[in-house]
Amino acid sequence: MKKKLYEDEAFIKVIVWRVLSIVFCTLLGRLWFGDWHATFFGFVISVTLTIMHYYFEKIWEHFYNKV
Repeated sequence: MKKKLYEDEAFIKVIVWRVLSIVFCTLLGRLWFGDWHATFFGFVISVTLTIMHYYFEKIWEHFYNKV
């Protein structure tokens, strides 16, 4: 049976961790560089890594559960 999106443990774990990570990195970048323009690039990278992390978890789970 196919899981619903909110029941997908990897999805929830990735989103919670990445939101915390993005907030922390954005605030730290703001403090370090002194303006929000310098942290926009970091924000874009963080969102991209969130998507990549989700698919990494799914691929890992797929191969790990096969063994």
